[in-house]
Amino acid sequence: MHEPLQFSVPTTARIKEDVLSQDLLFPRYGDGARGFKRGKFTDSPSMYRNVITWYLKAAGLTTAAIASHLSISPSRVNALALRTRKQLYSGMTIDLMQWSAKEKKLSLEELPVHMFIAMKQEMWAAENALSYCIKADCRVMSGALRLGRAAYLAAMEPVVGLKCSCDLCKFQSSDFTPYWFEESELT
Repeated sequence: MHEPLQFSVPTTARIKEDVLSQDLLFPRYGDGARGFKRGKFTDSPSMYRNVITWYLKAAGLTTAAIASHLSISPSRVNALALRTRKQLYSGMTIDLMQWSAKEKKLSLEELPVHMFIAMKQEMWAAENALSYCIKADCRVMSGALRLGRAAYLAAMEPVVGLKCSCDLCKFQSSDFTPYWFEESELT
């Protein structure tokens, strides 16, 4: 019988955040985060690391970058991200949108906005899940939010003002302002 893997504390992420930043970022709880299965969430010492893995994967970071950031092996990254997403999310996934893009034969102009919509939904749901991680290391979480939000802004820039004509995207908001801003920050 195999023993469960030991929880690996993400010390690299904590050290980076200590060195790089004075101000900690905290997750944005959002009522617009559709698909987060709150009833399936159980806080544990490793849950925040699993949610961060899903969050960074949804943000488009490479497996190697996530593994290095969280002090886990690259082979664990994809498994943790997929398992956590399946456990906590029932919304529009990046995988579903990739399949949909191939099925609908979307144009090259529509593809970036089509994929961005799924990225936004998954990241928002994952960040919402992070807001429930009471046992989280705040520095590790802040560093992950810093990385994910930077990736989000980079992905958002080229799609602002674009629309996708597919049925899945028609029902999504075409407002691409960052989901973590308060309304007072936008004015």
